[in-house]
Amino acid sequence: LSPGWITRQTEECLRTGGEREATRLVEALLPSWQETVLHHESGELLSPVLRLASSVGSSHLATSLLKPFHLKALAEPHAAAVAELLRHYGASWFCALLASWREQSRFSARDSDSEAWIAELPRLAKRLLVADEQHGTEAARRILEDRWSWLKGALESAVTCETPKWRQERLAVLARSAFAFVLAAGIVGVPELLGQALDFLRDPSHEELLPLVLKVLEYARSEPGISRSSEAGIAELRGHAIQELRRRLSVPARKPEDWSIDWPRHCRCELCGTLARFLASPTQRVHEWPLATEGRRHVHGAIDSRELPVTHVTRRSGRPYTLILTKTQELFAREATARKLWEKALRSLTGSSKS
Repeated sequence: LSPGWITRQTEECLRTGGEREATRLVEALLPSWQETVLHHESGELLSPVLRLASSVGSSHLATSLLKPFHLKALAEPHAAAVAELLRHYGASWFCALLASWREQSRFSARDSDSEAWIAELPRLAKRLLVADEQHGTEAARRILEDRWSWLKGALESAVTCETPKWRQERLAVLARSAFAFVLAAGIVGVPELLGQALDFLRDPSHEELLPLVLKVLEYARSEPGISRSSEAGIAELRGHAIQELRRRLSVPARKPEDWSIDWPRHCRCELCGTLARFLASPTQRVHEWPLATEGRRHVHGAIDSRELPVTHVTRRSGRPYTLILTKTQELFAREATARKLWEKALRSLTGSSKS
C-alpha cells in the first residue's frame, strides 16, 4: 500500500462524506497496517491518516490507525488535523495516544530523533494555536506535558552520569531541547509546566546543569520575538546563572600545596573507602597500594569512570603487585580553566568587566 493510494482513497471518503466508507477503508487497511507504516516514511503517511482518523467516527479505530506512528512524525502541516482529532475524541483519548507513542519510542526511536523533533516544538505550538484556539491549544498543552516527561528524564540521566566528558557532551545537546521547551511553554501559556522546567534547571542539587543553563541563555540572546512568559523565564534563569557563577568565583582559588580531590563516592566498599581517603588528602600526592588483580581492576574503573586527575601504574614485583596512584598537575589546570570560563560567562551576562 503506497502513501499515494492511501491519500487518494482518503480524499474519496472525505469527498463522499460517508463515515461508513471511511470505516470500511480503515478496516481494510488494519490487517497489514503496522507493516505498511514501517515500510514508508511515517511523516508522508501521517497527513491523510490523521484526516481519515477524524472521519471514521470511532475512537478505537482511530487509535488502531494512529498507534503505529511516532510523535516525531508530527509536524507543522498536521496542526489543523490534530486539533480536529481532539474535537472529535477529546483530550483523554489524545493523552492515551501520546502515551502509546512514547512507549514505542522507548524501543525504536533514538534520543537524537527526540532532540531534533523537540527543537521544532515552538513552531508546531504556534500552528496548533492558530489552527484552533480551543482544541489546538489543548493539543499543544498535552504534547508539552509529554515532552517535559521525556526531557526531565533525559536531563536526570545526564546529570547522574559518572563520566564528566559524556555528561558535558550530553548536556550541550540537550540545551537546545531545553530552550525549545521554554519557548513553546511560553507560546502556549502553560505557567505550571514552565515553572516545573525552571525549578528543575535551578535546583541546587543540579549544579551540573549550569553549562546547559548558560547555553540556553546564549540561544535566547539570538532568538527574536520571544513571548513575555518565555522572556520572564529566561530572566529567571539569567538571575540564577549570575548568582551561581558569583558563588563559584567567591570560593578562593586552589592553593599550590592543596592536592585534595573532590570525589562523590557511590561505591561503599573498603577499596573505595581507601581511595576516597587518599583523594581527600591535601598533602598526600602518591599512594603505593599492594593489591591483587581484581582489586586493582576495581580501583582503575573508579578512577577512569570519573576521569580523575590521577595516574595508576602497577609495579609488577612481589606478591601482590603494587598499585601506584599519583595525583597530577591536571588537577590545577582543570580548575584554572573552569574559573576562566566562569569569569567569561559572568562578564557576558552582566555586561561588566568586573565579576
